[in-house]
Amino acid sequence: MDTESSLEDTSTIENTSPKSGKNCKICHQSLHSPDDNSSSCLICSQNVCESCSTLRDNSRKRQCNKCVKFLNFLPVNLIKDLSSELLTNSELLKKHENIQKEIQQNKQKLHDMDEEAKKIPEKKIIIDTLKVELAENIKKIHEITIEIKTLTNENTELECFINEKEEKIGKLTQELEKIKSEVQECKKNSNFIPPDCGEVYRENEELKARLKEIEKEHMTYTQQMIEALELLKVQLYREKTENSELKMIVESSHGDETFEALEVEKAKARELQEELKIAKRQLELMRGSRIEDKELEELDKDNIDDPSGKPCKCLIY
Repeated sequence: MDTESSLEDTSTIENTSPKSGKNCKICHQSLHSPDDNSSSCLICSQNVCESCSTLRDNSRKRQCNKCVKFLNFLPVNLIKDLSSELLTNSELLKKHENIQKEIQQNKQKLHDMDEEAKKIPEKKIIIDTLKVELAENIKKIHEITIEIKTLTNENTELECFINEKEEKIGKLTQELEKIKSEVQECKKNSNFIPPDCGEVYRENEELKARLKEIEKEHMTYTQQMIEALELLKVQLYREKTENSELKMIVESSHGDETFEALEVEKAKARELQEELKIAKRQLELMRGSRIEDKELEELDKDNIDDPSGKPCKCLIY
């Protein structure tokens, strides 16, 4: 008998539907009055009044009296399963809403990607032109590195040459000091000129004037060599720094480069070429001064070989 009454209750639950959504489904009382706290049933989702429903434990949701009567005939485990299914359904609804939002976001992303795909051919043309210019710049940088290596080699040769000249200057200064000391001794010993040594004295005076001129020329030459070497060192350091900057620019230019960066690279390459031309001119001038120095050394050798060219030590000063 209890099962038949429960089945009748379920049939009434399924067949009854709200008339207009404004009346209680059990007592058909109007739910517009402010005294009635109406709400929908958690199980059958029908509008019920406060008198025809009960609050669920620890919640604000209601259950109508018919659903409560029906649930009293069900086992406890089945009720728990039904409640868990209700929770899973609500979770599924939330997931469904989240999925809908993600679908909308993905549609927007696809639309943006389509617009970007339309711009790809133009970007490809720009990338191709940038690649061509980059290859040209790499060739120029390779040529500049070769020229820098040659300049460094020439700089080392010049440093060796200057060291040799400094050693020779040191030896000459030592000999000069010896000659000066000998002359001072001769002056102390004799303050008169022999009558037969007048021509020798004049030749000695001419040689002294010539020696002073040679000393002045030698000092100016050494000063020019030192200044030229300092300029070369500064230029080499500047070229090394600019070469490293160019390498960094070339390495970074494999990504999305701009035309302005390439124009800056071209300007730097031109400046490097101009500085290399200036350095070459200075090296040619220094090579010319080398030839003059060799001629002076040959003149000194001729004077050493000729015994008549040697003045008397006592008549130098």
